[in-house]
Amino acid sequence: GGESGIAIPSPLAGDSVFVGTWGSWCRYQAQSGNRRWGVEMQKQQLEHLATMSPEDAATSLCDAMMKGWQGPAKINHQGKVKGGKDSKPVRAVADPKTADDAIKAMKEASA
Repeated sequence: GGESGIAIPSPLAGDSVFVGTWGSWCRYQAQSGNRRWGVEMQKQQLEHLATMSPEDAATSLCDAMMKGWQGPAKINHQGKVKGGKDSKPVRAVADPKTADDAIKAMKEASA
């Protein structure tokens, strides 16, 4: 289950990018100074993420880290960004050593 030791549900468990992003999310939670989630909350987060595709779940976690959120959210594929342009979900592929590296990779991928 990555950094948390909690079993990651299928099909998320079979996606190496999601598993790496989940590890970054766990490190982010530990490093952020926010309240650290217990095992039960981490299980609930994984249940929520399992309702998404592995790509959207990884994007949701990266987005939450970039925005300083305490939990992941659904990805809005119909959203608009500044200037009225359609937003595009971005999937960063990285094997980060720290949550900061994951955030940097996500910013670079969306540039």
